[in-house]
Amino acid sequence: MENSRSKILKILYNSPEQWISGEEISHSLSITRSAVWKNINLLREMGYSIDSCTKRGHKLTIDNDILDEFNIKHGLRSEIFGQREILVFDTIDSTNIKAFQLATEGYPEGTIILAQQQTSGKGRLGRRWSSPYGKNIYISIISRPFISPMDAPKLTLTSAIAVFHTIEKFNISNVEIKWPNDILVNGKKICGILNEMKGDSDSVDFIITGIGININQKLNEFPEELQNTATSFEIIKNQTTGRVEVIKALLENFEKYYKMLTSGNFEDILAQWSAKAQIVGKKIKVQQLKESFVGTVKDITVDGNLLLDTDAGIKEISSGDINYI
Repeated sequence: MENSRSKILKILYNSPEQWISGEEISHSLSITRSAVWKNINLLREMGYSIDSCTKRGHKLTIDNDILDEFNIKHGLRSEIFGQREILVFDTIDSTNIKAFQLATEGYPEGTIILAQQQTSGKGRLGRRWSSPYGKNIYISIISRPFISPMDAPKLTLTSAIAVFHTIEKFNISNVEIKWPNDILVNGKKICGILNEMKGDSDSVDFIITGIGININQKLNEFPEELQNTATSFEIIKNQTTGRVEVIKALLENFEKYYKMLTSGNFEDILAQWSAKAQIVGKKIKVQQLKESFVGTVKDITVDGNLLLDTDAGIKEISSGDINYI
């Protein structure tokens, strides 16, 4: 149920750059003028830029890139993802850890967890994800697909296609997918994806899709060891990008391709992924936890695994880090 603050925000959003009197808001919501003023001040404390004038009322003065549930849902064109509860944390250990906890408690598909900062952001193979405050997108999505556990890895490739199209929407070129779950721009990493599943041998209970996208992080704000291999919207475009609009585009694209996956149309996703990754025919080194392989990628299976032609024969690779040789 919407509170008065959200209702006031909706009124102001529906009349951008226009003065709305406190009396009009008070009458529309059946609350006192004092309550209107109190909620306007609360919105300012949240970061919304609102002008007030005794004789004219209140108005939103600029585009507000505030990371909150109302701002993200406003104008969001999705049916599930982002239309359930959106939980936004100021600082959290990891959005994936929190999402896993909430999904275990029964939170529904489509629940979104966001944070301004992660203190223990999770990457693949237990690595930490650089997560400075208020700069980037740290998001985890709860899904409950009716698919076999054997098919769960397909959601990683599906998520990668969703992120790929999201980044391209913001006029960024030279985007490519690095198998299995990284997105690169000009050969540098701009996004990582981490899927974590809970289920049994026969069914999937839920999958957490964690996505980190570098948005407004400057080069000198990356750890020194990442400055030659990482990039961001800010570095590429030399301007600040609104995170809320990127989140909206991401949720819309995620839902689009998630529906394709769960309706049995993974072949189209895989075809797109193969075209964007352009990995077939390339010589690579695959590093797994306990061993590594060198070979040429011959094909991609219907499950999204690599068929690697090595000196020891063809090996099917389902996980690992790769480097092009």
